Amino acid sequence: MKTKERKTISLPKKFIIPFLCVLIFLFIATCLWTRKNAQKYEMLTAEMELDTILVENPVSGNAVLTYAPYKCVPSGTYLYENNGGFHQWNKINQTNPAKHTLDDIDGPYYMFKKANSNIITIIKNGYILKFKLPNPENQKRDFPPKSFSEFKENVKKAYKER
Repeated sequence: MKTKERKTISLPKKFIIPFLCVLIFLFIATCLWTRKNAQKYEMLTAEMELDTILVENPVSGNAVLTYAPYKCVPSGTYLYENNGGFHQWNKINQTNPAKHTLDDIDGPYYMFKKANSNIITIIKNGYILKFKLPNPENQKRDFPPKSFSEFKENVKKAYKER
């Protein structure tokens, strides 16, 4: 029985050092850019106070609702109190209308929050709505999943919650 020779691909030695330098440069640039952008955004927490602001065009995406440049509210902020019967939602949640979140409201509206409180008050068209900030402890997730079956269960659970 004859064995085949394996062909290996090798870089000329004069390309190895520039190649490594480019890789190191890209790695450092990516780390610095990520750190710079991560520090730029400020997430609203229960300890913070928010003076009354007019939110004209809230931007929703990446699990946060941006109410001002570099100021964010977690998108898991859910409806806590709707005594006035507000019904002008931009998304109709037919399965469970009590599970409306802050990004279900179109602007403009007024928003404020007291310090050391997890309740955000929204005033829209004369209605007063109260939303509750999610508990940061509940937002922590084990990532990446330990197995593919755990990943599948997390996806099924996420779709059932919607």
